Amino acid sequence: MSYKKGLSIGIINIPIQILSAIYANVLIINEIGKINLEPWFLLISTMPLFSAMEASFPLLMVKKINKANYSWRSVNIFLFKAIAVSSSLQIIAICIIFFLFGKVDISLVLFLLGAYLRTVSNIIISIPYSKNRVVLEKIYRLFFLSSYPILVVILFSLWKKIDLNEIFIIWFFSGLIVFIISIFSFFMTKNEFNNNSDKSESIELDFRENISLLITTIPGLFIFNLSIYYLKLYSTPVDVVLYGLVLQLINVFYVTNNLIPSVFAPTISREFLQGGRVKVKVLRVLDFNIIMTVISLSFIILLGSDVLHIAISKSFTTDEINLVIVTLVIFILIESIQVTLTYLAITSGNYNYQKQSIASAILVTMLSLFFVPKYGYIGLVSSICIAQILTCLPFNTYSAVKYFRIDIKDIVNRFFILLFITSILYLLKLNVSESLMCSLSIFLVIMFSLSFYLLVTLKKIRN
Repeated sequence: MSYKKGLSIGIINIPIQILSAIYANVLIINEIGKINLEPWFLLISTMPLFSAMEASFPLLMVKKINKANYSWRSVNIFLFKAIAVSSSLQIIAICIIFFLFGKVDISLVLFLLGAYLRTVSNIIISIPYSKNRVVLEKIYRLFFLSSYPILVVILFSLWKKIDLNEIFIIWFFSGLIVFIISIFSFFMTKNEFNNNSDKSESIELDFRENISLLITTIPGLFIFNLSIYYLKLYSTPVDVVLYGLVLQLINVFYVTNNLIPSVFAPTISREFLQGGRVKVKVLRVLDFNIIMTVISLSFIILLGSDVLHIAISKSFTTDEINLVIVTLVIFILIESIQVTLTYLAITSGNYNYQKQSIASAILVTMLSLFFVPKYGYIGLVSSICIAQILTCLPFNTYSAVKYFRIDIKDIVNRFFILLFITSILYLLKLNVSESLMCSLSIFLVIMFSLSFYLLVTLKKIRN
């Protein structure tokens, strides 16, 4: 039943997140202006840095909690240690941001407090999630992802205006909301643990696992997120905001991409760590995610440019909007299958991704130094795509496939099927480019057909 409720909440979250995020970004861009938004997009791009400073405890928690029947007291002690370690690393992240901005003001302080609360909340919510309380985790994710844009929309609806300082205030309060929800969810899970504190062993704090994942995660920050600072150094504020908008929209895709894997990851992890064969389940989750990716690509290719043109044509040119769409499609093709497999493998104990992550970050840095000064936004996107195609895409995928003992042909075939479907979608768009209603009709047919198939199949699995 928790799977059904978890999926239901996750599915409800997707349109809420997509619509609220797009609408909030549109309001902010149109009301504040893309030139003035450079500080906000630079700061919001540092959120993955805070996520890295979680020291990977949310991912490691699934494996650690499932290894034994730990007591509530043991879990509390381990959680305290995890937050203490993470908080120490947060100070490093905060110092880096102060250095990058070279000043301290109330907006910066509010952003950092909101970011810190979100990081601690992610560690806390990993306890209920590890005990398969998927419903609590999905409710948390709903607020984690949607509280900020929804509050922006509410504020604008009430006051008919919004400024830069107000979005920082809203950011802080959204962080406070998710922190309260994580605490509540944590105490809701108390009965899931052995309450005999005298006979339960303590949870091991093995920093080798944390360091292994940190080495994997931190270089990855420079691949997608912190590389925006190359644009600040070598390009224009317009390119910064353009790429910042892409990052926000990519985050919306990650919500869709992570829905099904996050629901089934605790079960797959537990079965795999107990010696079971999970190949079929991993491939099934991957197939479901490919269906979700096709729905996402259908919307982006068939309707994305029209939606963005209607929403932000006052701030962005048609060429800039088309560049955003092409960038989204390329990033999704690179990330969708790889990220799904990597997530399932990491939650099941495979942390062998350091070398390719470091190599990709080095490639992005080297290529950006050459391409960004000459080509700006396009140069950065090209640098990231080349680096990912040469490193993380093949090697992360192969590592996860080998770990789960999956035939590599099964993954290659699925990747080329996704490429083929994307090509068909572009051909459809070219033939109906002048008709928004025709594009909308095609998208609705694809979405309802694939969604119906997905729901029926998931119901069969649950039964």
